[in-house]
Amino acid sequence: MHTLHTLKQISQTLNQETDRKTMLARVLTHLLHETGLQSGWIFLITKDGAHELAAAHGLPPALAKCDCAPLRDGGCACKSKFLQGSLASAVNMIECQRIERVQSQPNKGVDGITHHATIPIYTGDEKLGILNVAHPHKIHYNEEELQLLELIALQIGTALKRISLVEEEAARAWIYERHRLARDLHDSVNQLVFSMQLTAQGLALRVTDEAIQGKLQELTALAQAALKQLKTIVYALRDETIRHDFMTAVTTYGQQIGMNISWKNTATPSLSETQAINLYRIAQEVLNNTKKHSGATGVRMHFEHEHHRYLFHLHDDGCGFDEKTAPSRSSYGLQTIRERTQALSGQATLVTAPGRGTTWRISFPKLKGEVKNHEAHLS
Repeated sequence: MHTLHTLKQISQTLNQETDRKTMLARVLTHLLHETGLQSGWIFLITKDGAHELAAAHGLPPALAKCDCAPLRDGGCACKSKFLQGSLASAVNMIECQRIERVQSQPNKGVDGITHHATIPIYTGDEKLGILNVAHPHKIHYNEEELQLLELIALQIGTALKRISLVEEEAARAWIYERHRLARDLHDSVNQLVFSMQLTAQGLALRVTDEAIQGKLQELTALAQAALKQLKTIVYALRDETIRHDFMTAVTTYGQQIGMNISWKNTATPSLSETQAINLYRIAQEVLNNTKKHSGATGVRMHFEHEHHRYLFHLHDDGCGFDEKTAPSRSSYGLQTIRERTQALSGQATLVTAPGRGTTWRISFPKLKGEVKNHEAHLS
């Protein structure tokens, strides 16, 4: 391995990207090319142990099958060590449960891969995930190889933190712009339309021509409708309303499109603006999809909480669907929901089948203060 050249190539790749998944996919490809290794995969892991397969390249058929299900599902020793805090540096994994599980199946297709190196991804004291690399018939990585992989993992951790900060700043700018637009609409356009309505009403009382009166009354009705629509738009733009009364905001939207919302409980977690906005958009997408596709007239929703995470459940008793054979997955808005969940650093789980309704389970981390309050309550 040519250490300096490899680190330079990796650094250039990391500095060019601003999208998390694109960056991880590219850097993993470059890493394997520069080191001559065949396979690699990256897990991003949350504090409560939920993992996401963020990137994979050069996998043997047994690990790549069913959209990398052997890597996405279940646990393994490297993940357990990472969560326990005992994985502080790059190590040789003598046993890998994920590889062992596929080896025990017929037509295993592991292409000679039986072992892998595991490298933790950190930024400061914050644990982010794991980088795993493997090569056919390679069962040991020497100290020089592990040190290089560890340096690359440190670079990846720094880049992930940079992207996280950029996303937070973009979210703040987006929220500020929405608030500014809401103020402008309320202070200027709202007043102009209201003045137009009053003027039309006044003129309608003064004229005697019935045809003109009819047109003025139509204009008054249009102005009233415009004011109502404008109020809805301003309400949606003022995200602090959503944050402080999330359940009412979701219920109101459901009423607007003719969907009934029932809440299992009335306890709403403490949400940041970004969390509230993304959860509201997720709820909107679920409601829209339910109305268009499921045949159900309502959705049941509730929040639960675990130690470090909140769970937002949304369920309808509609027709359900087969996600794998649906004619157009995009028509169900699945990608939108998952992208919104990703913005929460969370996970979206879909459970559906023909005739069994549809359930979404949105899991996302609590605010730091909420975790501390929960810990204090437990003690």
